[in-house]
Formats: sequence, structure tokens, C-alpha cells
Amino acid sequence: YLKEIRNNRLPGSLAYNFALPDINGKIIHLSDFKGKVVLLDLYFNGCGACAQVHPYLDTIKNRLKGRNFVLISVFWDTERISKNAWTKLIERNVFTNFENLNVVARRSIRGQDPVFIRRLGSNVGGATLVYIGKDGKYLPNPVIPTFDGGKAALKLISDNL
Repeated sequence: YLKEIRNNRLPGSLAYNFALPDINGKIIHLSDFKGKVVLLDLYFNGCGACAQVHPYLDTIKNRLKGRNFVLISVFWDTERISKNAWTKLIERNVFTNFENLNVVARRSIRGQDPVFIRRLGSNVGGATLVYIGKDGKYLPNPVIPTFDGGKAALKLISDNL
């Protein structure tokens, strides 16, 4: 099982083509962004490290505006909150904002993690960032942007545009 999880995100392996709803209920697929570098920013309510990385991701997004890059903020909803509560969480601008594409990965009623989370091999503990190239394959993860001001992440993305 652990080997399968590790292999799910090996650089060069095909990324999982998720299907997650946005704030309006529209289903968003990874394949919608073929030809773009995608950065998935997974966060959950109360994650301090997720809040710390947010300003750096905003800077990266703004530096790459108009290029083939998309930042997708994935809310790992462990509490199955309402759309209104999710909207208020986004409005707070702590983990994400309305300039980002916001999608949600909800736990099932039985408490199981969504397939999306399991396929990433992540427990979404702390700031979890996933980089995907224009070809839909995982890129290596640089250091977390809070460690170097986002320089390594910006270079990785720019080099793959």
C-alpha cells in the first residue's frame, strides 16, 4: 500500500485526473488544464502552515499572470461544511482567495478520505503543494515557498512553461 502511494506522485508519472466541484458546483478536471503548468494547493481549515504559504503562492501567481499557469486551491473539507461557510472561509483570504480556482475534496459521510486525497498519497498535514507539468505529469516538489520566499517554486514553474 505504501509503495502504491509513493508511486502515485513520482515525478514523470501521470497525475490523477481528478473531478472536483468548484464553489458553484461545476466539476473541474485536471485534464481541463492540459498545456498549462498546474499548482495544487491543498489546505484545510485551521492549518497554520497552509496560511503561511498563501502569500507566497499569491506572489507566484501574480508573477506568472498571463502565462500557461493555473493555481488551484483544493479545500480538504473534513467537516462537510456548507457552501456559505466555504465562501466565508475564502473571503477571509487566509488560505486562498476568489482570484484562485477553488475546488473542494470532501470526506465521505462514512469519514473516508476522498479518492483524490488517497491518490495523492497525502494526509494533507501542513502545506501540501503538488506541481503538475503541461503534459499532465507530476513535477518534482521544490522546497516549500515559506523556506525560500517561493524562489524554487517560481523557477520550477517558469522552467516548465
